[in-house]
Amino acid sequence: MILFYLKKFIGMWLMPIPLTLLMMALALLLINRRPRTAQAILLLAMLFLGFTSWEPVANRLIATVETPFVVFDSKQPVDRTTRQ
Repeated sequence: MILFYLKKFIGMWLMPIPLTLLMMALALLLINRRPRTAQAILLLAMLFLGFTSWEPVANRLIATVETPFVVFDSKQPVDRTTRQ
């Protein structure tokens, strides 16, 4: 049971926006001690968020999840049988 919640927690933080926020928070923590490293991490975070938000990259990332499902055809007639 605990491994299930651990998997969910780690999976949540590996999504693009939380991962970017985590990288930005790390950059803010390092800004006084190591400014060059903090700037590099901040730049990487912004580039990562930009690339994962860009349509060609985002479409390729989501295609692996969407491929198994059939596209709904709105022109196909709907079965209107009623249950009794």
